[in-house]
Amino acid sequence: AATGCVTGPERIWERRGLSIDPGGAAFTPRGDEILARGEDGLVHFVDAATGLTRRSIAAPGGPIESAVLSPDGTRIATRSSLLDASTGALVGELPETSLDVEFTRNSERVLTITLEGVRIHDARTGRTLTTIPGARPVDLSSDGALLLSLRWTGPCPPDGVWVLDQAGGPPIADLSHAWLSDAILAPDRRFVATVGGGRLALWTLDGERLGRCWAGPSDRFLAVSPDGTRLGTGSRHPGAVSIVDTAGSTHLERHVCERKTSASSAAFSSDGRRLLVVWS
Repeated sequence: AATGCVTGPERIWERRGLSIDPGGAAFTPRGDEILARGEDGLVHFVDAATGLTRRSIAAPGGPIESAVLSPDGTRIATRSSLLDASTGALVGELPETSLDVEFTRNSERVLTITLEGVRIHDARTGRTLTTIPGARPVDLSSDGALLLSLRWTGPCPPDGVWVLDQAGGPPIADLSHAWLSDAILAPDRRFVATVGGGRLALWTLDGERLGRCWAGPSDRFLAVSPDGTRLGTGSRHPGAVSIVDTAGSTHLERHVCERKTSASSAAFSSDGRRLLVVWS
């Protein structure tokens, strides 16, 4: 995969052999480094201005197959462990059955996704705090209280998303979106964004639709800026990455950066001015 850092439609740099795993902060809090997983099985901290590696970390258990950085920059989560981001030292263990990991935006919780559902852990120690059976999460609120889970009412693909309370109970909201690919919650809970089937939509937590626009026919992922005013979304082909202005609500403006290969994930910098894109 190639990783590129872009601002608006202008490309800053590109480097091959690196991957960014969704579920954490790609940029460090100061915005000067990017956490990337290399083909060599190591985690690399890459200079955000030049694309050059500043330092690398090896996990105690061997090659790292997945790694995400906590938003406060202090922890790295792999599928089976929590590491100190400064030293690489092991600070906690996570279930070996994890298929994916994700941090809350306040860095206090880690989610591990398994075939049975979701476990929520203390990000300092890895201790399991609660389990939500059957959930298929796509995002979590900053405080870890609300969970977005994919909804199926028939054969795949998903046709909506549930807003769940981690304490349990029925869904708080049920958002219908045919051919759903991804969903994300704004940091301030102002809206939920959903994408798929050539459409991008914004919703309130009560299920009211705020706005909608046409998206790429195969758009498959979403990223949201820290202030919630921008969305990044990308497609399998023709390989377009869009930056969407959410401020107008009913009219979502798209700025498209074309590319011949497909984009697999993206993340905004802490100031919202740069969008890191992973191309496959």
